[in-house]
Amino acid sequence: MVKTLTPKKKSKKLRYFTYGIIAIIALAIALVLFWDKLPYQSAAAGQIVKFLETQGIKVNSLKIKNLGTDAAEIYDVDLGEDRRLLLKNILVSYQFKKLYEEQKVEAVELQGLQLNMYQVVDKFWLGGIEKLMVTPAETKPEPLKLDFPALLANAPEKLSIKDGELNIELGNNAIKIPFDLNFTKSERSEILLDIKQIDASFGSMNISASNLKILAKYDPEKQKFNGSLTAEKIKIINTDTDSEMPAIPDLKLLVDFSLTADKLTADINAYSKDTVWKLLANLDVPIAEPGLAQAQIKQVKFPYADGEISAKVAKLPINLKKTIVAEVKLKNISLDDLMQKVSDGKITGTGNINGTVPLKYYPDGRIEFGAGELKTDNDGIISVDPSMLPGDNEQMAIARSALENFNYTILKIGVSSKEGKLQLSLSLQGSNPEAFSGKQIKLNVNLSGDVLPLIQQSILPVNDIKQLLKEADSEK
Repeated sequence: MVKTLTPKKKSKKLRYFTYGIIAIIALAIALVLFWDKLPYQSAAAGQIVKFLETQGIKVNSLKIKNLGTDAAEIYDVDLGEDRRLLLKNILVSYQFKKLYEEQKVEAVELQGLQLNMYQVVDKFWLGGIEKLMVTPAETKPEPLKLDFPALLANAPEKLSIKDGELNIELGNNAIKIPFDLNFTKSERSEILLDIKQIDASFGSMNISASNLKILAKYDPEKQKFNGSLTAEKIKIINTDTDSEMPAIPDLKLLVDFSLTADKLTADINAYSKDTVWKLLANLDVPIAEPGLAQAQIKQVKFPYADGEISAKVAKLPINLKKTIVAEVKLKNISLDDLMQKVSDGKITGTGNINGTVPLKYYPDGRIEFGAGELKTDNDGIISVDPSMLPGDNEQMAIARSALENFNYTILKIGVSSKEGKLQLSLSLQGSNPEAFSGKQIKLNVNLSGDVLPLIQQSILPVNDIKQLLKEADSEK
């Protein structure tokens, strides 16, 4: 009687799936040893197909060749329906005794693996094996933890994936990731992931990255992987011709990360060649609930209106379901450029301004500015259209006359918002040579009108960001 091999039950279905296939191959090998006249290759393939179908997986194609006592080759694998898992070829090398008794293999080489990942509500699915990812309604899933000692103990000595491709669908947005992967098992196991090019689209933003490399090494004492990610060139193109967002130059990316049983942490550094564009951030991702991932933006800066805008965000929830608080800093920004955009061309001026403004972004899309102040460092001229200063009292009449051509020695802009509307106040000292005999005067005026939409379109690329956030949120 032939001894059949039954895979041990595993807590994780994907692991059960892997060892199930290995066990069936071992069964086929055993049949070959005792009945060498059996058409074993087609029999083994049939057993694997039968096993997968009992798991609810549709098998469109799966073939076996070169099935022997030290290696087995599977090819032309096509699983699933709409979004499929495809594999051109997989070569499994093993010692027969270890495979049969311990379900362990020496090396696995995959060629042409294509994975298609997509999102439904808050969960990601892998096309072709969705049934293995379903948790029964009556079963409460255990929090996911990465048991590295157990995973490495059961891993092959070597694993390689050549010409792999991961496609990720996020609603109408898509990411294509071609990759090669090499894993070498040792006391300090090593993983090398090589990605030649990533292309992604998010609304009007097209993002591509080339020559990405991820290298991770296992630390057996702390039971975690430490590694780095580098990308030589990241290109971001905004196809929205109406956007005020400045063109972004090519960026370089450096990431240092640590992966433990329950958390991924990363330090991110992205910058342009001249470092005018820069991003410094930390990322925290709980393995059990990736949706609760949170970032800290230490600094993001980019050029604007002859100067620079930078910001800090203490806590940035990736799911965007909590209020985001930021501190926005303006440095040497052209007063003329800024005020023309804010006022739709009704305020012009000379000089540069500096200052800091707190900002809040709410999950419903509202933006609120806290009390902030911008000021100039040198003398200049400001001209305000009278329509920005309505009112019939004497003070407003004086302000309208003076600000038609006001030579300031002091200029401060107060920024705040109330009930969704931005409020700007001007505090000035100086004179209008064509009014009031050129006498020095002080003015404190509030600008009327709902200029918040203009702020959203000009001071910061908020419109672009909001559109991305809305699209990401609508796809969940």
